[in-house]
Amino acid sequence: MKTSRENVLSSYAQADGVPAHEHRDIFIDLAARIEPLRDRAVKKKSAVEDRMIKSLQQYNGWSESHLQNTKNKPVDSRTDSEQPPVIHITRQITDQITAKVINMLLPSNERGWEMGPTPVPELMVALKDERPIVQMELNAAGEEIPTGQVATNEDGSAVTYKQRAEEIKTVAEDRAKKMQTVMDDQMTEAKFPKLGRKVIKSAFKIGTGILHGPVMTGKTRVKRNKVEGVDADGNRVCEWKKEVTEDTTADFQVVDPFAFYPEPVESLDIAEWAWVWESMSPMRVERLKKWPGFESGQIDVLLALKPDHGKLMSSLKRRADAEGVTPETKGHYSMWRYFGPVPNATLEQLG
Repeated sequence: MKTSRENVLSSYAQADGVPAHEHRDIFIDLAARIEPLRDRAVKKKSAVEDRMIKSLQQYNGWSESHLQNTKNKPVDSRTDSEQPPVIHITRQITDQITAKVINMLLPSNERGWEMGPTPVPELMVALKDERPIVQMELNAAGEEIPTGQVATNEDGSAVTYKQRAEEIKTVAEDRAKKMQTVMDDQMTEAKFPKLGRKVIKSAFKIGTGILHGPVMTGKTRVKRNKVEGVDADGNRVCEWKKEVTEDTTADFQVVDPFAFYPEPVESLDIAEWAWVWESMSPMRVERLKKWPGFESGQIDVLLALKPDHGKLMSSLKRRADAEGVTPETKGHYSMWRYFGPVPNATLEQLG
């Protein structure tokens, strides 16, 4: 009996119109290489998840006596309850510090950064130099030599090193300002301030915040243009025509620290690979058919299978219990994204 993975791989090969064994063998070989890395990362991260869950419990006011009956802690109503009143001291302090940091780094009413020209030491010196600039010429050996004549402006005044440096500085400042406007528009369109605030909140709440990007993605832009003309009877007509263009734009994504599984090394800076887990509803999986690189037949076979999160379900349930919510995994599929090296031979075989 075929496993679910083999069914999907077989469907992919048939949908691509090539012999089933070619793509199937390539993907099974690749999976054999990288799936053990994921399993090792999930296992090694359990201690880190314990610390993050304890941070969530502390933030939400949990304690060792959280589930004690109120008979041990009488209340005025003289009724029993499995959840006694909790004072959220940690939550209050954490939220106050988070708000201050967000206001400093990503204020809502202004830009928290600016761009200027790169300081050049020679230019800074020239800004204080009042000497006139002497014109230069090339000799027979191709070397620059002074002509003895002073460079002049249109009004006949001498051009100084300070004046030339100020002109260069003005051009650089203008270009930096235009680039700042472009970057600000791109970051606003990508919702960077909003996502950045989420990352900061996550960092103060559980000790880690992850922002993935910027990544250049395709985007469809629709614009309506007004077209005026004259019909066959000489009457003036006006119509609107839709213009569709494909463009690239920067994109950011907040990654849930609980769904991030990097290589278990001392520092993330030296990690060579990482896995990111995501829960996808059947509707989102269906939409993958429109993405390049996904085969409709492969997705249809996947949707026919029963969702299974495997050993990851216990971790998801622990995290949901710490936050007092129900994990949104029922009827959802697990999607794993791998970021790391792939053998050149495999890439060449896949084209």
